[in-house]
Amino acid sequence: MIDHRPRSTFGRVGALAVLAPCALAAAVLSPLAPAHAGDGVTVTNASVLNVRSGPSTRNGVVAQTRRDRIHPVLERRSGWVLVQFDHRRGWSHGKYLRDTSARIETVTAGALNVRSGASTRYRRLGSLRNGTQVVVLGESGSWRKIAYGTRDAWVHGDYLRGGTSTRPTPKPTPTPTPTPTPTPTGNVHTVTASSLNMRSGPGTSNAVIRRLTRGTQVNVIGSSGEWRRVTVSGQTGWVHGRYLVSGTQVVSRAGYVQLPASGTGYYGYYAAYKRWGTPTMVYGLQRIGRRWHQEDRNRPRMGVGDISLENGGPISGHASHQKGVDADVRPVRNDGGESPVTIHQSAYSRTLTRRLIELFYDELPMRLMLFNDGQIARVTYYRNHHNHFHARTWR
Repeated sequence: MIDHRPRSTFGRVGALAVLAPCALAAAVLSPLAPAHAGDGVTVTNASVLNVRSGPSTRNGVVAQTRRDRIHPVLERRSGWVLVQFDHRRGWSHGKYLRDTSARIETVTAGALNVRSGASTRYRRLGSLRNGTQVVVLGESGSWRKIAYGTRDAWVHGDYLRGGTSTRPTPKPTPTPTPTPTPTPTGNVHTVTASSLNMRSGPGTSNAVIRRLTRGTQVNVIGSSGEWRRVTVSGQTGWVHGRYLVSGTQVVSRAGYVQLPASGTGYYGYYAAYKRWGTPTMVYGLQRIGRRWHQEDRNRPRMGVGDISLENGGPISGHASHQKGVDADVRPVRNDGGESPVTIHQSAYSRTLTRRLIELFYDELPMRLMLFNDGQIARVTYYRNHHNHFHARTWR
């Protein structure tokens, strides 16, 4: 839910000199390519460029953009270009724009948070509506750096539909494709991302040949670093291994999936029938487990307790845990053990527990964290939460 419009100098026209496009000193650039949905333009030869409500200098200035900013193109008309920035749009004259092969992606969430850094612990700058096009400038794990107003910002990549400019671009000098590491046939994995790009090679520089939806089962036949070579419906390509989980997944009537009894970096300490959750929660827990293990393989595994019943509803011992968005997790011990521990015992490790909670904020859209160690940031005291922390997500 958006409770206010984000403040940005991008929309504060009064803070900048208002310069009509015809008054800006600039050389005439080569003609822009024909209109394409999903392509982009870069501002050139204008330090400040007006964005107008219509394709004419008779239309009012609604905002301004700056040199070197990249914007998705929505329409082109009589030398003018309709560009998108944040959740707004406006017209600028093509004389001051140059086509770019920048990577353009589309928001798939109802309201996608925009943050100042690549984690949920960074400040929220605003949000983007479903269908908004954004320019992707870089990546950090599952996060994407985007052009946002006059600054760079970050959004979670699970809620972007990938794609690059539809305009042909010069083909790069081909590089040898790494020889895949053989993997046994029949190695079935399940896609955990809402939309996962399947590429022609192991890297984001390779072309997208297909998009896989959450729950799609693929057969892994090879690997190169963090990338996996997969086959699905007779087609072969490469996907990032971060968004695959081993085995098949059954989806319940309520749309929940079950967290397996154990996996990389985690184990479940209560009955399997209470380990059902939303795909966001369950796949997030698995990502956290993998990162937890990758950081230090000698650490005790993350202990996961109750999440929810197969189709939600009341669950014994809890007032919550009814919608698949709550999970109980044990604090971490400092002796390598995995048995229960409270924050009052000498075996409790505040340092490791703090790091584990940080991973929750990195990997999940956290709504609430209940835990009674007041020396850990972003937790809320609640009775009976001295022997576990309670993570609640937005979905």
